[in-house]
Amino acid sequence: MASNDTTFIQNQLPVINAAWLNDVGAAIWGAIGTGRGGTPPTTAAQVLANLGIGGGTAGLAYTPPGSHAIATTVGIDLNNQFYNIQRWGGGIGVADNTTAINNAIQDIAGFGGGYLYFSSGTYNHASPLMQASGVVMIGYGAILSYSGSGVQITSPTTGVLNGAGIVGMELNAGSSSTKILELYSPYSCQYIDVQVNSVSITNIALDILANLTGGVNGAGNRNPAYNYFSNWLQQGTCGTGLRMTGQFSGSAIPATLNTFVSFNCQSCAVYGINFVAWCDSNYFAGVTRLGINGNNGVGVVFNSGSPTLNVGVYSNNFDHLAVDTFAGYTGRVGIQMNFTKLCNIRYYFNDPAAEGGPFLTTANTQSYNILHQVAGTGNLIMRNQLTTYNGADQPIFTVGGGGDISTGPAGISVGPTRSGSGIAYLDLIGDTTYTTFGAQLIRQAGANGITNLYHRGTGGLVLQALDAGGYIELLDSVGTKGMLINNAGIGVFSQLGSPAGQSTGWGTPVGGAVIPNYNITDAGGASSNTNKAVAQIIAVLKAFGWMGT
Repeated sequence: MASNDTTFIQNQLPVINAAWLNDVGAAIWGAIGTGRGGTPPTTAAQVLANLGIGGGTAGLAYTPPGSHAIATTVGIDLNNQFYNIQRWGGGIGVADNTTAINNAIQDIAGFGGGYLYFSSGTYNHASPLMQASGVVMIGYGAILSYSGSGVQITSPTTGVLNGAGIVGMELNAGSSSTKILELYSPYSCQYIDVQVNSVSITNIALDILANLTGGVNGAGNRNPAYNYFSNWLQQGTCGTGLRMTGQFSGSAIPATLNTFVSFNCQSCAVYGINFVAWCDSNYFAGVTRLGINGNNGVGVVFNSGSPTLNVGVYSNNFDHLAVDTFAGYTGRVGIQMNFTKLCNIRYYFNDPAAEGGPFLTTANTQSYNILHQVAGTGNLIMRNQLTTYNGADQPIFTVGGGGDISTGPAGISVGPTRSGSGIAYLDLIGDTTYTTFGAQLIRQAGANGITNLYHRGTGGLVLQALDAGGYIELLDSVGTKGMLINNAGIGVFSQLGSPAGQSTGWGTPVGGAVIPNYNITDAGGASSNTNKAVAQIIAVLKAFGWMGT
């Protein structure tokens, strides 16, 4: 038995406990008890001694009930859970491990599931590997090196892949693969401490899809769901880091409720993450880092399948999304949102700013909430938009409008969507004790609702144009009549021109009244600023019918 196998078994000693010994004592007695004392072992030390580890003699001569011939004195199986690839003739230095690995996976699945163990080293294979439910490949320091074309590791295209996984391994797909890892309807699978490597600008590192036919999972469907990816690292180059695609066949078969922790892609030429269609409620915890190295590449795209239609892409959330767009490429975009809703990115950083924009939306974007830091600055910008979805009335709150905040329109909109009616209000409260004091802007419901501006408190309500050339206008519905306040005084006018020309328009008949110009004199004939101001105010009041003649 190889020393690394011995170390592996010794590391698994906690599983050799009293309960296990009691459960399988008869099996151990029958397999290794005869000739070694005639009684079942009762301690882990006795088990290891009987298996030829730590002072024992020969290795275990045991053949699991699989369908393929396997070695009987190589490696060890513990608790019917851990199986060494060497039993199926696989190993380091073997020219092609494809048959050995696929046979091992098939047999272990037939045993009821377990771990297929690879010791540290490189395992070559020239054809795709097929995962099976209940089988987890494990091997820290082990490399699966693929020399073929097509998909390196795949899964059945009917039914579900239940409880499978890969732990602690590197998948090296070379330069000819179309995909590195392909998962059809995975359910409760785990991929932990996995590193993928390729040299390509078109392939897909991780592809999650949904089957339309075959058996169902414990929830009664074929949703790719409840899968766990932790410490995933893509190295080298690839076309797309992650692609997720659900299906619709009478009802949705979404890729949903999957968790990604520390998901990192070093170099993607096309997409970092591509939510194609029918993907919802997927969560990216910790830092998700995407390097985009290709012209017109996109960090994350929401709904690439049918950008203008509702195809179930919603509620895909990130804790910290970092999109790097270094090197000399053109047209890249940090985030592209098409028809999607309820997406939340707690912290988004794009460095340096992508040539095509760090954040782009379309007219079909429904709702999102993003806290974005501008590259090269300390500025944090909240982008938040809630709009109508399927005709339902929802509140709308927008900061930043559409497009890139550095060049696009910016604003705040509070209230119902344009398809419904409701009261909208904005409260400005400046005191923690008197919370009903302050300013309030209210828009009453309906297309013809009244707009109210309230001020509460003994302080003043000031509306002021601060610059010398500034002015304040109160206009009628068509903008041809109104009141003007500027440095010259107050007046009403019927024709609006440039700011410089508006003061000369004072004195034009408005509502049958004539407003005299500011050259008003007092009783003694001398010009007086006080008289001018009073006369102008009186004239304005008369013009609007607020004061008798």
